[in-house]
This record gives sequence, structure tokens and C-alpha cells, in this order.
Amino acid sequence: MTRDRVTIEAIVGDITRADAERWTEQAVVDRLDAFVLRRHRIAHSGDVATNRKAATPIRLDYVREAERVIRAVGLAVCDVVDERLAQLRRM
Repeated sequence: MTRDRVTIEAIVGDITRADAERWTEQAVVDRLDAFVLRRHRIAHSGDVATNRKAATPIRLDYVREAERVIRAVGLAVCDVVDERLAQLRRM
């Protein structure tokens, strides 16, 4: 990493090749929360959203987007931890 400060949101922006401004800390949290909430709906209520009678279909593009973002966040967390450990070792 060539940044002065390594952040999860910046790395997610790099990995997903999205506009870095789009990936704020809150945007990363919100996106992960949305995936987790949908997962819970699928597991516990058959993916029937509030005020709906039928399940929401699980679309391939949704699965691919979830996988892409979750993988990017996981890699970003690893990068941030590695960078912070390296900083501590230099002390």
C-alpha cells in the first residue's frame, strides 16, 4: 500500500474498482448490514420481507455482488491488520 494511512473503505474501493468516495466507513457498514439482514430473512423466514406475501427471489447478480463486497472487506481487514502490525513492529 502506498497510502499514508491504510483504511478498510479505501481498500474496498480499490478492490471493487469503485469510486473511492462511495466507500465511506458507514457505506461499508451499511452494505454488510444489508447482506446480513437478508441472510437472516432467508434463514429464518424464507426471505419474505415485511408487508409481503411471497419470498424475494435470490438473483445471481445479488449473490455475485455480495460475494464481491464481502471478499473485498475481508481482504481489506487483513491488509489493515498487516499494516498496523508492521507499524507496531517498527516501534
